[in-house]
Amino acid sequence: MNRRVALLATGFLSAPLVPVLVLAAASPGLGVKPGDLASLLPVAAFLYLPALLLTGALGMPVFIVLWRLNLIRWWSAAISGFASGVLLSLFFTDFRWMKDGRLMADLPGLVAWGLCAAASGLIIWLSWKAGTMRRPGMHDA
Repeated sequence: MNRRVALLATGFLSAPLVPVLVLAAASPGLGVKPGDLASLLPVAAFLYLPALLLTGALGMPVFIVLWRLNLIRWWSAAISGFASGVLLSLFFTDFRWMKDGRLMADLPGLVAWGLCAAASGLIIWLSWKAGTMRRPGMHDA
């Protein structure tokens, strides 16, 4: 059981890295120079804690609900991650497309953040899957 918990915790700790690295790489206004790893890492480190908190606040309840429903699958992780990313993007842009009716202008950003969060959901699923796999040489007692 401890191995499962440790692997799942590792998944939740590493899942925010995808959106953090994408946001840092796509943010020249934060001082990141294109292709410069030395300028990317400090910005990514700065963004990691808020991303971790959001991953925990959204991901843990979703994981618990899916676990209770026995629906932890790769596709449910990807779908729930995508939906969470889109909702967060809508929240941070103050649902502006609903106010001014320009959904097509915001659509690329919504899809990008949905895909980043879907990747995060898949990382969590992979860590959970690794924790539920039997180790070679283990026999039933």
